[in-house]
Amino acid sequence: MFDQWKGGTARACVVLACVFLAACTALPRKPEISLASVELAGISVREQRFLLKLEVRNPNDAEIALKSLRFDVELDGKAFARGTAAKPLVVPGQGQAVLEVNAAGNLLSVWQQLREARKAERARLPYRIFGVAEVEGVGELPFDRRGEIAALPSPGERKGVSSPDRPL
Repeated sequence: MFDQWKGGTARACVVLACVFLAACTALPRKPEISLASVELAGISVREQRFLLKLEVRNPNDAEIALKSLRFDVELDGKAFARGTAAKPLVVPGQGQAVLEVNAAGNLLSVWQQLREARKAERARLPYRIFGVAEVEGVGELPFDRRGEIAALPSPGERKGVSSPDRPL
């Protein structure tokens, strides 16, 4: 049985294994996406619109080109907003860039979250942003990050809030 592995077949298997391992090490690590700020952009009867600034960090040595993004944001463990972005963004190797995106949330849900935070007099709220980033030449990469953000302004206020974060 082992005679079959002698000669060309064994060499081909070794070459294929080396090519596979080299390809795995060449795959880029996924970008780290976090919530940098939230600003109220508008209110309608059914939803609130937000302008989010997302910080995109590239942990790779080579630059990456982000083609699109689909994401959901949870605030204090509850659905807050959802959005997409089709703006191309090039992030330098070991660098970061800011991507401004629009997101929409349910007005009733947002008000309930803000009211609960104000009742508890909490200055910061935990958030989670997760979704899929499409990176040119790589394809779709999932992301999931948690952090804390300053309590959002009431729906009548229009202030941006900043957000330090931490990786999962």
